Amino acid sequence: MNVLALDSEIVLMNIISPKYIREYLDHNFRNSGRYSSGGREFTMPSIFVDDWKNKFSINTSTGMWQDFKAHKVGNFIQFVAQVEKTSYKRAEAKILFEVLADDSPEPKPFIEDISTSLDVDMSSWVPIDIYSCYSKDSLVQLAWKYLWGRKMFHTEETEDEPFYVATDGKYKNRIIIPFKKPSGDLFFFQARALLEETPKYLNPDSTQVRASSVLYPFQSDTTVLICEGPLDARSLQLAGVNATSTMGSSPSQIQIEEIRDMGCELVIAYDNDTAGKMGVDKIERMRRELMMPSIKICLPPKAYKDWNEAWREDMDLKQYVRENTKDYDIEYLINTQIEPR
Repeated sequence: MNVLALDSEIVLMNIISPKYIREYLDHNFRNSGRYSSGGREFTMPSIFVDDWKNKFSINTSTGMWQDFKAHKVGNFIQFVAQVEKTSYKRAEAKILFEVLADDSPEPKPFIEDISTSLDVDMSSWVPIDIYSCYSKDSLVQLAWKYLWGRKMFHTEETEDEPFYVATDGKYKNRIIIPFKKPSGDLFFFQARALLEETPKYLNPDSTQVRASSVLYPFQSDTTVLICEGPLDARSLQLAGVNATSTMGSSPSQIQIEEIRDMGCELVIAYDNDTAGKMGVDKIERMRRELMMPSIKICLPPKAYKDWNEAWREDMDLKQYVRENTKDYDIEYLINTQIEPR
Protein backbone atom coordinates (compact mmCIF):
# COMPACT_ATOMS: atom_id res chain seq x y z
CA MET A 1 0.00 0.00 0.00
CA ASN A 2 1.45 3.38 -0.96
CA VAL A 3 1.61 6.45 1.28
CA LEU A 4 -1.43 8.16 -0.27
CA ALA A 5 -3.55 5.04 0.14
CA LEU A 6 -2.40 4.70 3.74
CA ASP A 7 -3.26 8.35 4.45
CA SER A 8 -6.78 7.93 3.00
CA GLU A 9 -7.32 4.85 5.16
CA ILE A 10 -6.29 6.74 8.29
CA VAL A 11 -8.63 9.62 7.43
CA LEU A 12 -11.54 7.23 6.89
CA MET A 13 -10.90 5.38 10.15
CA ASN A 14 -10.97 8.73 11.95
CA ILE A 15 -14.34 9.79 10.54
CA ILE A 16 -16.20 6.52 11.09
CA SER A 17 -18.40 7.44 14.04
CA PRO A 18 -19.60 5.15 16.87
CA LYS A 19 -23.12 5.89 15.57
CA TYR A 20 -22.29 4.39 12.16
CA ILE A 21 -20.64 1.34 13.76
CA ARG A 22 -23.61 0.66 16.06
CA GLU A 23 -26.13 1.10 13.23
CA TYR A 24 -24.20 -1.34 11.07
CA LEU A 25 -24.08 -3.90 13.89
CA ASP A 26 -27.78 -3.44 14.69
CA HIS A 27 -28.77 -3.84 11.05
CA ASN A 28 -26.72 -6.99 10.42
CA PHE A 29 -26.36 -8.75 13.77
CA ARG A 30 -29.25 -7.60 15.97
CA ASN A 31 -30.50 -11.16 16.43
CA SER A 32 -27.17 -12.89 16.95
CA GLY A 33 -25.08 -10.54 19.10
CA ARG A 34 -25.34 -8.33 22.15
CA TYR A 35 -23.75 -5.24 23.69
CA SER A 36 -21.54 -5.53 26.77
CA SER A 37 -19.29 -3.35 28.96
CA GLY A 38 -21.88 -0.58 29.08
CA GLY A 39 -22.29 -0.61 25.31
CA ARG A 40 -18.59 -0.25 24.55
CA GLU A 41 -18.26 -3.77 23.11
CA PHE A 42 -20.46 -5.91 20.86
CA THR A 43 -20.01 -9.68 21.09
CA MET A 44 -21.30 -12.15 18.50
CA PRO A 45 -20.42 -15.46 16.84
CA SER A 46 -17.27 -15.60 14.71
CA ILE A 47 -17.70 -14.46 11.11
CA PHE A 48 -14.95 -16.86 10.01
CA VAL A 49 -15.69 -20.24 11.66
CA ASP A 50 -18.53 -22.05 13.41
CA ASP A 51 -18.96 -20.52 16.84
CA TRP A 52 -21.81 -20.73 19.35
CA LYS A 53 -19.97 -19.05 22.24
CA ASN A 54 -19.84 -15.49 20.83
CA LYS A 55 -16.05 -15.36 20.59
CA PHE A 56 -16.06 -12.36 18.24
CA SER A 57 -15.78 -8.93 19.91
CA ILE A 58 -15.85 -5.48 18.28
CA ASN A 59 -15.32 -2.12 19.94
CA THR A 60 -18.31 0.13 19.21
CA SER A 61 -16.23 3.32 19.40
CA THR A 62 -13.26 2.39 17.22
CA GLY A 63 -14.52 -0.54 15.15
CA MET A 64 -11.42 -2.55 16.05
CA TRP A 65 -12.27 -6.24 16.46
CA GLN A 66 -10.82 -9.51 17.63
CA ASP A 67 -12.00 -13.03 16.84
CA PHE A 68 -10.86 -15.29 19.67
CA LYS A 69 -12.12 -18.43 17.88
CA ALA A 70 -10.46 -17.78 14.52
CA HIS A 71 -7.48 -15.94 16.09
CA LYS A 72 -7.83 -12.89 13.85
CA VAL A 73 -7.88 -9.14 14.49
CA GLY A 74 -8.60 -6.15 12.30
CA ASN A 75 -10.24 -2.78 11.75
CA PHE A 76 -13.82 -1.87 10.83
CA ILE A 77 -13.18 -1.68 7.09
CA GLN A 78 -11.84 -5.25 7.11
CA PHE A 79 -14.90 -6.29 9.12
CA VAL A 80 -17.33 -4.83 6.57
CA ALA A 81 -15.37 -6.37 3.68
CA GLN A 82 -15.59 -9.80 5.30
CA VAL A 83 -19.28 -9.50 6.20
CA GLU A 84 -20.28 -8.36 2.70
CA LYS A 85 -17.86 -10.69 0.87
CA THR A 86 -16.27 -7.85 -1.03
CA SER A 87 -12.83 -6.34 -1.46
CA TYR A 88 -11.23 -4.00 1.03
CA LYS A 89 -11.35 -1.14 -1.50
CA ARG A 90 -15.06 -1.61 -2.19
CA ALA A 91 -15.84 -1.74 1.53
CA GLU A 92 -13.79 1.43 2.02
CA ALA A 93 -15.71 3.23 -0.74
CA LYS A 94 -19.10 2.06 0.59
CA ILE A 95 -18.33 3.28 4.14
CA LEU A 96 -16.98 6.62 2.93
CA PHE A 97 -20.08 7.27 0.82
CA GLU A 98 -22.49 6.38 3.64
CA VAL A 99 -20.59 8.34 6.28
CA LEU A 100 -20.45 11.50 4.16
CA ALA A 101 -24.11 11.15 3.09
CA ASP A 102 -25.35 10.80 6.69
CA ASP A 103 -26.27 14.23 8.09
CA SER A 104 -28.29 12.96 11.08
CA PRO A 105 -26.97 14.04 14.50
CA GLU A 106 -24.84 11.73 16.57
CA PRO A 107 -27.05 10.23 19.34
CA LYS A 108 -26.08 10.69 22.96
CA PRO A 109 -23.98 7.77 24.17
CA PHE A 110 -25.86 5.24 26.23
CA ILE A 111 -22.96 4.53 28.56
CA GLU A 112 -22.98 6.40 31.84
CA ASP A 113 -21.45 9.86 32.01
CA ILE A 114 -18.74 9.51 34.66
CA SER A 115 -18.19 13.28 34.87
CA THR A 116 -21.71 14.23 35.95
CA SER A 117 -21.71 16.45 39.05
CA LEU A 118 -22.78 14.77 42.28
CA ASP A 119 -25.94 15.64 44.15
CA VAL A 120 -24.51 15.56 47.67
CA ASP A 121 -25.10 17.65 50.79
CA MET A 122 -21.85 19.54 51.43
CA SER A 123 -23.28 21.86 54.09
CA SER A 124 -21.24 20.20 56.86
CA TRP A 125 -18.02 20.01 54.83
CA VAL A 126 -15.33 22.46 55.95
CA PRO A 127 -12.63 23.25 53.35
CA ILE A 128 -9.10 22.29 54.38
CA ASP A 129 -6.19 24.08 52.75
CA ILE A 130 -2.62 24.91 53.69
CA TYR A 131 -3.78 27.78 55.92
CA SER A 132 -6.23 25.67 57.96
CA CYS A 133 -3.48 25.28 60.56
CA TYR A 134 -4.77 28.56 62.03
CA SER A 135 -8.25 27.16 62.68
CA LYS A 136 -9.39 26.85 66.28
CA ASP A 137 -11.62 23.87 65.45
CA SER A 138 -10.03 20.65 66.78
CA LEU A 139 -11.40 18.47 63.94
CA VAL A 140 -10.11 20.88 61.30
CA GLN A 141 -6.74 20.90 63.05
CA LEU A 142 -6.68 17.08 63.09
CA ALA A 143 -7.51 16.91 59.38
CA TRP A 144 -4.88 19.52 58.57
CA LYS A 145 -2.20 17.63 60.53
CA TYR A 146 -3.05 14.40 58.72
CA LEU A 147 -2.77 16.04 55.29
CA TRP A 148 0.28 18.14 56.16
CA GLY A 149 2.06 15.03 57.49
CA ARG A 150 1.50 13.37 54.13
CA LYS A 151 2.68 16.46 52.19
CA MET A 152 -0.67 16.82 50.45
CA PHE A 153 -0.68 20.62 50.11
CA HIS A 154 0.76 22.55 47.20
CA THR A 155 3.38 24.78 48.83
CA GLU A 156 3.99 27.06 45.83
CA GLU A 157 0.44 28.13 44.99
CA THR A 158 -2.80 28.38 46.93
CA GLU A 159 -5.45 25.86 45.87
CA ASP A 160 -9.20 26.43 46.10
CA GLU A 161 -10.60 23.88 48.57
CA PRO A 162 -8.25 20.96 47.79
CA PHE A 163 -9.76 18.90 50.66
CA TYR A 164 -12.64 18.99 53.14
CA VAL A 165 -13.50 17.52 56.51
CA ALA A 166 -17.08 16.53 57.35
CA THR A 167 -18.30 17.73 60.76
CA ASP A 168 -21.69 15.99 60.63
CA GLY A 169 -23.81 13.52 58.68
CA LYS A 170 -22.86 10.25 56.99
CA TYR A 171 -19.24 11.31 56.47
CA LYS A 172 -18.68 12.86 59.91
CA ASN A 173 -15.04 12.85 61.11
CA ARG A 174 -13.75 11.98 57.67
CA ILE A 175 -11.40 13.77 55.30
CA ILE A 176 -13.06 14.27 51.92
CA ILE A 177 -10.70 13.77 48.96
CA PRO A 178 -12.57 15.46 46.08
CA PHE A 179 -12.55 14.53 42.40
CA LYS A 180 -13.37 17.72 40.50
CA LYS A 181 -13.97 18.66 36.88
CA PRO A 182 -12.01 21.61 35.42
CA SER A 183 -15.07 23.76 36.21
CA GLY A 184 -14.64 22.91 39.89
CA ASP A 185 -17.79 20.76 40.08
CA LEU A 186 -17.51 17.64 42.23
CA PHE A 187 -18.09 14.36 40.34
CA PHE A 188 -16.76 11.88 42.93
CA PHE A 189 -14.99 11.78 46.30
CA GLN A 190 -13.39 9.42 48.76
CA ALA A 191 -14.05 9.92 52.47
CA ARG A 192 -11.24 8.69 54.75
CA ALA A 193 -11.82 8.08 58.46
CA LEU A 194 -9.82 10.29 60.82
CA LEU A 195 -10.73 8.59 64.08
CA GLU A 196 -12.10 5.09 64.69
CA GLU A 197 -14.84 5.07 62.05
CA THR A 198 -15.32 1.98 59.95
CA PRO A 199 -14.93 1.22 57.16
CA LYS A 200 -11.76 3.18 56.61
CA TYR A 201 -13.00 4.57 53.27
CA LEU A 202 -16.46 5.55 52.08
CA ASN A 203 -17.54 6.51 48.56
CA PRO A 204 -20.66 8.34 47.34
CA ASP A 205 -23.95 6.50 47.00
CA SER A 206 -23.46 3.95 44.19
CA THR A 207 -26.84 4.91 42.69
CA GLN A 208 -25.20 8.19 41.61
CA VAL A 209 -21.82 6.93 40.44
CA ARG A 210 -19.72 3.79 40.88
CA ALA A 211 -16.07 3.90 41.95
CA SER A 212 -15.26 1.52 39.09
CA SER A 213 -16.43 4.16 36.61
CA VAL A 214 -14.21 7.06 37.67
CA LEU A 215 -10.56 8.07 37.67
CA TYR A 216 -8.76 10.64 39.78
CA PRO A 217 -8.46 13.77 37.57
CA PHE A 218 -5.35 13.85 35.37
CA GLN A 219 -4.01 15.40 32.15
CA SER A 220 -4.94 13.79 28.83
CA ASP A 221 -2.86 13.21 25.67
CA THR A 222 0.29 12.30 27.58
CA THR A 223 1.84 9.56 29.70
CA VAL A 224 -0.12 8.75 32.87
CA LEU A 225 0.80 6.56 35.84
CA ILE A 226 -2.05 4.45 37.25
CA CYS A 227 -1.95 4.21 41.06
CA GLU A 228 -4.23 2.47 43.54
CA GLY A 229 -5.29 5.41 45.72
CA PRO A 230 -5.92 9.12 45.12
CA LEU A 231 -3.33 10.22 47.70
CA ASP A 232 -0.67 8.28 45.80
CA ALA A 233 -1.80 9.93 42.55
CA ARG A 234 -1.72 13.37 44.19
CA SER A 235 1.77 12.68 45.60
CA LEU A 236 3.03 12.02 42.09
CA GLN A 237 1.19 15.05 40.69
CA LEU A 238 2.75 17.32 43.32
CA ALA A 239 6.12 15.90 42.27
CA GLY A 240 5.39 16.86 38.65
CA VAL A 241 4.29 13.44 37.36
CA ASN A 242 0.95 12.93 35.61
CA ALA A 243 -0.95 10.28 37.57
CA THR A 244 -4.41 8.92 38.29
CA SER A 245 -6.05 6.42 40.62
CA THR A 246 -8.39 3.47 40.07
CA MET A 247 -9.48 3.29 43.74
CA GLY A 248 -7.82 -0.06 44.35
CA SER A 249 -5.77 -2.59 42.43
CA SER A 250 -8.62 -4.14 40.45
CA PRO A 251 -9.37 -1.66 37.64
CA SER A 252 -12.49 -1.92 35.51
CA GLN A 253 -12.60 -2.06 31.73
CA ILE A 254 -14.42 1.29 31.75
CA GLN A 255 -11.44 2.90 33.50
CA ILE A 256 -8.88 1.41 31.12
CA GLU A 257 -10.97 2.38 28.09
CA GLU A 258 -11.28 5.93 29.44
CA ILE A 259 -7.49 6.23 29.59
CA ARG A 260 -7.20 4.79 26.09
CA ASP A 261 -9.84 7.14 24.69
CA MET A 262 -8.04 10.13 26.21
CA GLY A 263 -4.97 9.28 24.14
CA CYS A 264 -2.69 8.50 27.07
CA GLU A 265 0.31 6.19 27.23
CA LEU A 266 -0.38 3.89 30.16
CA VAL A 267 2.16 3.17 32.92
CA ILE A 268 1.13 0.80 35.71
CA ALA A 269 2.23 2.08 39.12
CA TYR A 270 0.46 -0.19 41.61
CA ASP A 271 1.88 -1.13 45.02
CA ASN A 272 4.64 -3.71 45.55
CA ASP A 273 2.40 -6.46 46.92
CA THR A 274 0.34 -9.44 45.78
CA ALA A 275 -2.78 -7.36 45.14
CA GLY A 276 -0.75 -4.93 43.06
CA LYS A 277 0.69 -7.77 40.96
CA MET A 278 -2.80 -9.13 40.35
CA GLY A 279 -3.85 -5.66 39.20
CA VAL A 280 -0.93 -5.54 36.75
CA ASP A 281 -1.96 -8.93 35.33
CA LYS A 282 -5.57 -7.77 34.97
CA ILE A 283 -4.60 -4.60 33.08
CA GLU A 284 -2.37 -6.59 30.72
CA ARG A 285 -5.25 -8.99 29.96
CA MET A 286 -7.62 -6.10 29.26
CA ARG A 287 -5.00 -4.38 27.12
CA ARG A 288 -4.78 -7.45 24.90
CA GLU A 289 -8.55 -7.83 24.68
CA LEU A 290 -8.94 -4.14 23.75
CA MET A 291 -6.03 -4.36 21.29
CA MET A 292 -4.26 -1.44 22.94
CA PRO A 293 -0.56 -0.66 22.46
CA SER A 294 1.93 -2.27 24.83
CA ILE A 295 2.12 -0.73 28.28
CA LYS A 296 4.89 0.31 30.63
CA ILE A 297 5.39 -0.26 34.33
CA CYS A 298 6.93 1.72 37.19
CA LEU A 299 6.37 0.30 40.66
CA PRO A 300 7.00 2.37 43.84
CA PRO A 301 10.50 2.21 45.35
CA LYS A 302 10.84 -1.10 47.21
CA ALA A 303 11.92 0.62 50.41
CA TYR A 304 8.48 2.22 50.75
CA LYS A 305 4.93 0.92 51.15
CA ASP A 306 3.49 3.18 48.47
CA TRP A 307 4.09 6.39 46.51
CA ASN A 308 2.90 8.67 49.30
CA GLU A 309 5.31 7.16 51.80
CA ALA A 310 8.20 7.79 49.38
CA TRP A 311 6.91 11.35 48.82
CA ARG A 312 6.78 11.98 52.59
CA GLU A 313 10.44 10.96 52.80
CA ASP A 314 11.38 13.68 50.28
CA MET A 315 12.26 11.27 47.50
CA ASP A 316 12.51 12.86 44.03
CA LEU A 317 9.63 10.96 42.46
CA LYS A 318 9.91 12.69 39.10
CA GLN A 319 13.50 11.56 38.66
CA TYR A 320 12.69 8.09 40.01
CA VAL A 321 9.87 7.64 37.49
CA ARG A 322 12.06 8.89 34.65
CA GLU A 323 14.79 6.38 35.52
CA ASN A 324 12.64 3.38 36.43
CA THR A 325 9.80 3.25 33.89
CA LYS A 326 10.20 0.05 31.87
CA ASP A 327 8.43 -1.67 29.00
CA TYR A 328 6.14 -4.38 30.37
CA ASP A 329 7.47 -7.17 28.18
CA ILE A 330 9.07 -10.60 28.41
CA GLU A 331 12.47 -9.09 29.26
CA TYR A 332 10.96 -7.20 32.20
CA LEU A 333 9.14 -10.31 33.44
CA ILE A 334 12.30 -12.42 33.26
CA ASN A 335 14.42 -9.81 35.02
CA THR A 336 11.93 -9.39 37.85
CA GLN A 337 11.89 -13.17 38.37
CA ILE A 338 15.66 -13.40 38.81
CA GLU A 339 16.14 -10.26 40.91
CA PRO A 340 17.17 -11.02 44.53
CA ARG A 341 14.35 -10.62 47.01
